[in-house]
Amino acid sequence: DLLVTAGGKKVAPQPIEARLKASKWVSEAVLIGDRRPHIVCLLVPNFVNLESEARARGWSAAGPAEISRLPGARALYQPLIDAVNSDLAPFEQIKHFALLPRELSAEDGEMTPTFKVRRRIVLEHFSEIIESLYAQAHASPGTAVRT
Repeated sequence: DLLVTAGGKKVAPQPIEARLKASKWVSEAVLIGDRRPHIVCLLVPNFVNLESEARARGWSAAGPAEISRLPGARALYQPLIDAVNSDLAPFEQIKHFALLPRELSAEDGEMTPTFKVRRRIVLEHFSEIIESLYAQAHASPGTAVRT
């Protein structure tokens, strides 16, 4: 898989996604940017670790979807994005990210039976979130979108 940005730059998503998934906070990462002005990322939080952290910090939330929308939860992920971006060329850098409210699933067609992401299906299922990331980029560059 290669993402080809609107500017013609080629980005290999798998190595970047693998670096993100190496974090204790991330279960799955999906880079998006094919025929788009820049790269954005959908992150599936490691909900076990995130819920444990939420309890430790006294955050009140009813379930994974609500926890993933908390500003404090988002703040846990920004240093990870910054660290990954620090080693990337500007055109490869993740400009915005969103925390998904649930795991990707094979039942919904988002994962293969061998747990590989079906990027096209993820793009369809989360198109509203993706569009909000790109809309946010036009509104105020450099800030992440809350989902």
